[in-house]
Amino acid sequence: MCLSVGAAGGVCIGSHVFTIPGIYSYDCSVGTHAALGMVGTITVGIGGCTDVVAPNYNAAADFDDGSCIASPYTAIADIQLGQETALFEGVGVLTSGIVTGVYGARATIQDGVGPFSGIWINGSDVALQIGDAVDVSGVVAENFSLTQINTPTVTILSQGNVLPVAEIHSTMDAGAEVWEGVLVQTSGAVENASLGFGEWSLNDATGALVVDDLGFDAIAAGLVTLGSSLQVTGAMDFSFGAFKLQPRDVNDVLLYGCTFTMADNYDPAAAVNDGSCIFTGTSCTLFVSEVAEGSANNKYIELYNPTSSTIFLDQYTMANCSNGCNTPAAIYITDQFDYWTFTFPAGAVVSPNSTYIIAHPTADPLILAVADMTYTYLSNGDDTYGLAEIVGVDTVLVDLIGSIGPDPGTGFIVSGITNATQNHTLVRKSDVNAGNAGNWAASAGTNEFDGEWIVNPSNDWSNLGSHVFTNGCAVNTAGCTDPGASNYDPAATTDDGSCVYIPNLTIQEIHAGVVTGQVITSGIVTAVYGPSSSLAGNSSYAIQNGTGPFSAIWCIGAGVVAGDLVDITGSVSEVYGLRQIAGATPTVVSSGNALPAAELLTTGAVNDEQWESVRSQLLAPVSNANAGYGDWLLDDGTGNAKVANLGYDAVADSILVGLIMTPVVELGVTYRVTAPNFYSYGAWKLVPTVATDVVRLGCMDVTFMNYDPLAAEDDGSCSNLAGCTNPDADNYDPAAVIDDGSCVITGCLDPLALNYNAATTLMDNTLCYYTLPSIIINEIHFNPCSSQGDDFDWEFCEILNNGDLAADISGYNFFNSASGVPQLGMVFPAGTILAAGEFAVITVAGGLGAPNYEGNGYQVFTMDLGNLSNAGEAISLQDAWGNVVNAVTYSSTGTWPGTGFSILGSTLISDPNGGCASLEYIPEVLAAYNAGTLGMGNDLGSNWQASWVDGGTPGAANSSAFGCNDATACNYNATAYLADNTTCTYGCYGCTYPDADNFTNGATVDDGTCTFTVGSNACPADINEDGTVTAADLLLFLSAFGQTCI
Repeated sequence: MCLSVGAAGGVCIGSHVFTIPGIYSYDCSVGTHAALGMVGTITVGIGGCTDVVAPNYNAAADFDDGSCIASPYTAIADIQLGQETALFEGVGVLTSGIVTGVYGARATIQDGVGPFSGIWINGSDVALQIGDAVDVSGVVAENFSLTQINTPTVTILSQGNVLPVAEIHSTMDAGAEVWEGVLVQTSGAVENASLGFGEWSLNDATGALVVDDLGFDAIAAGLVTLGSSLQVTGAMDFSFGAFKLQPRDVNDVLLYGCTFTMADNYDPAAAVNDGSCIFTGTSCTLFVSEVAEGSANNKYIELYNPTSSTIFLDQYTMANCSNGCNTPAAIYITDQFDYWTFTFPAGAVVSPNSTYIIAHPTADPLILAVADMTYTYLSNGDDTYGLAEIVGVDTVLVDLIGSIGPDPGTGFIVSGITNATQNHTLVRKSDVNAGNAGNWAASAGTNEFDGEWIVNPSNDWSNLGSHVFTNGCAVNTAGCTDPGASNYDPAATTDDGSCVYIPNLTIQEIHAGVVTGQVITSGIVTAVYGPSSSLAGNSSYAIQNGTGPFSAIWCIGAGVVAGDLVDITGSVSEVYGLRQIAGATPTVVSSGNALPAAELLTTGAVNDEQWESVRSQLLAPVSNANAGYGDWLLDDGTGNAKVANLGYDAVADSILVGLIMTPVVELGVTYRVTAPNFYSYGAWKLVPTVATDVVRLGCMDVTFMNYDPLAAEDDGSCSNLAGCTNPDADNYDPAAVIDDGSCVITGCLDPLALNYNAATTLMDNTLCYYTLPSIIINEIHFNPCSSQGDDFDWEFCEILNNGDLAADISGYNFFNSASGVPQLGMVFPAGTILAAGEFAVITVAGGLGAPNYEGNGYQVFTMDLGNLSNAGEAISLQDAWGNVVNAVTYSSTGTWPGTGFSILGSTLISDPNGGCASLEYIPEVLAAYNAGTLGMGNDLGSNWQASWVDGGTPGAANSSAFGCNDATACNYNATAYLADNTTCTYGCYGCTYPDADNFTNGATVDDGTCTFTVGSNACPADINEDGTVTAADLLLFLSAFGQTCI
């Protein structure tokens, strides 16, 4: 370039040759040059965007003029998939990822996991390290069928990042284009130790995979020997027509073998344990490796099999105690635990060195994703669980979590940490190789060093699904060798007597015997139900084999439809009164079969165990259109029967009639209900599945006055008969459909009376009453202990006529609670009289309370609806007009008795909430109440006690800790721990035989002092005086029997 002065063609005053493209500026400030215009810019070459990945890249540009538009990121998978059709060939891209491997000038990056998530880059402009997070811009090229980004510009964003998890595949599947540039891990035996050029091959029997030495030469390191088993990790490469795995360093080529130093065959070169370790004399068992009790229902129990043999769970079960064990001192383990309702699914196994997880069905999805089965009744922290093995006819305790003893309160102490079994996760230490066989104290330890457990915080599930085991187990080749057994072990060489045989029984045979454990049975599916809280959140179905009593059984499971003929394998158990097959595994033999004919039963007859699960049919009018919890009642005059919403909720359903939504279920209307007979919460109930199972009967002829637009079946009831239609009237006519105004209601018309009846048409004020009888709720047995029996068989409420006069309680109502609102439990029948001081017992619906308590000298009544809640509820006695005679809202918390009492290990008072005691109105407080002392009523929890007698005192005065404890006294009280022997009386002793010479008038206890005077004239034995006593003398004696001896 020449700078000239003056006009064109002027004198050249200087020159410069530009060799680099760009924009240059000059400014000549000598003298007046600047003023004369000697300032400007010079452009050398063509300016433009030189960033190949920018949308406005200009290939003709000699220099970058700053005009580049920011480039969008392209996902690695989009690049890889696009290259299937050469979409990105020669195209600049901007992408990002984590550096997973560095191989000299080459490297691999990944932006996630899965197919097509990695890519090779070649010739980075900066030095890279594994773990760098980078932005990469460059041109995509297919280099001999390998997609890569050439000579990229790389920006390191951060370092030391966690690498994507290596994809684990077989040797055959690993060598695929979807894994090109991706971190892959595979295992197999060395098939060829030297293919040349540092390459060798690995094969796991699915096909060989080539391993190369771009990053690490395993051959030179001496790690590759023919037949050795290796685990290899690296990026997948492609060259010379073959996929090749490229390990990065020595840690990517690991030898399989025995890694336990105490094993007989320990291999110091091995880095991955292959389960081949041989131990002499170390016996291992299945054990609990982890227990979690976290927030909400985040609970699980993890089992671990440390052995080299498969463990068959058919021969195992689990037991538990709720809030302490009721009978810990029992001789047999089966009696020490409260519940044996748990069963493993048929055919469940725990593979060698593997886990088996039992989780709560509503646990966190992360837990459920790895769970092998679900079970609702897992611990809240204070419940004991035992793992037991069935060995022949014996039940052997293998492992124990918690102690077999009283309720610990909130939780058990583990490793010195209070309440460690609640809101914590317990992990078994790695050197534990067997269950504690019931020795919880040693297992729990006293500090972090002497116990078997590591106590982690709540919701720590970092170890779930795997267990670190650093001990060893002796090789055991014993097992079940019978192929016909459910736990047949083909690897066993000697039979250890553990074979389990699943019996094939009919449903009738299951019901006929005391059958528990695994069974095989068959039947036709009659109904299918979704998850229900009545069955611990499980789905279920009923199957039936023919018709008649005991022909059906409930199954816990899914995978069937009504009409399927199925073979079922599962575990029989009885849970809360319902016999069922848990973990039912169905095999569908055929479908579309006709269902067994329904058994037509009276409403009273349906409440019978022989019809449990059987497809039944009721034809009766509705006696209660909403009995709570979706239940409703039918009564054909033989007693109430329930219909429930396990499948179809008829109570909540309605039908549009005209412009009005009308409930399906209506009081007084007759229905035909067809469904299996279910049992839950102490009551039998039919459980329809669809609306067509509930058929409404009525008059379907629109010309009659009693036409029913909702009726689906005409019952022949059409009528225009007039009469009294009021059921409360003296002259009620149930056949009348038109009220003719003739109803007569006799009653009390005094507004001051408690039984004032404004509907009265015929006054009779002799019926009026103005006071209520002094009847009180005196005792509540709301949660019997398991040793007493099932709750609904032994629950009761006792009432006492605390007044001086007999009380007629005909028509009185006893209310309990349902869903927090009053529920009419029963109406006392006509003629019910309570004498002054008389006790009466009310048992709950659905149990055997009546036969258990009857025959003991007091009246027993049974509720038609409901039971007594373990958490507490409101109960009351009301007259027929709704006047409250007495009401109590009891509870298991607050001021109400909630714990037992022991001295020196001897239980004096049990817990009324599941610990055998009842709730009793304290007799001394009752006496104070009767004396008029304020604050002594039975409405206060502080005025109640846990009974001093297990099972309570039904039909009798409540127990007391006061009184006479002299066993020789007439008024001896065995529970008088706070004795006052000045109250003892002894006047009850004497001779109680009226014919005795010294009969003691008023004596109630015979003291053995009675004397009798024998007649002076003895009766001769030798009556015929022949010198011998024979049958002839007897005949003479009998002929004179009744005469006076002389």
